[in-house]
Amino acid sequence: MDDSRVISNAGATAQLAIEEVDQIVNKKPQDIFIMLGSDDILMPVDNPTEHSMTHYTKLIEKLKEKLPNARLHVLSVPLRPKKP
Repeated sequence: MDDSRVISNAGATAQLAIEEVDQIVNKKPQDIFIMLGSDDILMPVDNPTEHSMTHYTKLIEKLKEKLPNARLHVLSVPLRPKKP
């Protein structure tokens, strides 16, 4: 994939990605692939999973509102295999 089509920031979370929506919209994508790392579940809040899902929901809703015809693909967080 052409680097000009990728928005990537180390330590990005769903909450921070919401701030990138206009940048995404400006690229006029037909497909949007979202893969945010485990930083979301490491947030120092009472319930990191709920916090993360709340912001993922907001991100997806905002993208669907501004790019209603784009296909959204939410990719899973890659996990390292457990050591034996």
